[in-house]
Amino acid sequence: MKKKPQDVCYWCGGEPVDREHVPPLNIFPKEKRVNLITVPSCKVHNKDFEKLDERMRIILQGGCDSAEAKSEFFKTTKRGMERKESAGLIQGLSSKLIPSNASDGTFAEMTNVQDDLQNYFEKITRGLYYYHYATPFPGGECVIIHRQSFASTKELLESYNSIAPLFAKNGPALDSKSLNPEIFKYRYCYGTGQIMNMFNVSMIFYNDLEVISTLITTPPDDFDSLKIVP
Repeated sequence: MKKKPQDVCYWCGGEPVDREHVPPLNIFPKEKRVNLITVPSCKVHNKDFEKLDERMRIILQGGCDSAEAKSEFFKTTKRGMERKESAGLIQGLSSKLIPSNASDGTFAEMTNVQDDLQNYFEKITRGLYYYHYATPFPGGECVIIHRQSFASTKELLESYNSIAPLFAKNGPALDSKSLNPEIFKYRYCYGTGQIMNMFNVSMIFYNDLEVISTLITTPPDDFDSLKIVP
C-alpha cells in the first residue's frame, strides 16, 4: 500500500520516527514554544541533526543584534554553553572564529561553517515545503543565500539581488502566518515550469538575520517560464 504524504519523512520520504520542528525548537524562548510547525521525519533527518541545531542556535543568536536574540542568548543559550558537557561544542565553534575589520563593527566572522549553514537552512526549507504542500520536495538541489558577515561573498550578494524581487512588497511571495514573528517569520513562493520546479523562501530570524533559500529540481535555465502557484 502506498503511504500517504503525511506518513513519510519530510525530506527523504522514508519511514518517520518522530516530528521535526521547523525551524528547530531551540531558537524559541520556552514561553513561546506553542503552535509551532512540525513535520514527520526519519531518524537521519531529525535526531541526527541535534548537534547541528545546537551549533546553529549559538551562531544565529550570536550573529544577531536584536533584543530578542540577545535576551535568549544570555538567558538560556549562554547558560547551556557553560556546562561541562558543552566544552567540545564551544571549542569547535571558537576554532572557526576569525578577526574581522568590518565597517559595521562586527568583531569576528565565522569560517568553515558552510556545511552547517547548508544543512540547517536546507532542512528548514524542505520542512516548510512539506508543511505547505504535504509531500517531500522532489529531489533537486538547495541554494542558500545569506548576507550576514559569516557568509557574505560577492557571488552570494549577486545571487541575492537576482532573486530578492520575488519577495518585494508587490511580488508573488506569500506571507507566513507566524505566531512568533519576532523570533522567526518567512515568505514563500512556488514556481513550476516545463523543465523545473522552484520553491523559494525568505526567512527572517530574530527580526534581524535574513536567509533566502531555493529548492530547485534542475538548473534554473527555465526560470523565465516559471508559473507561480499557491
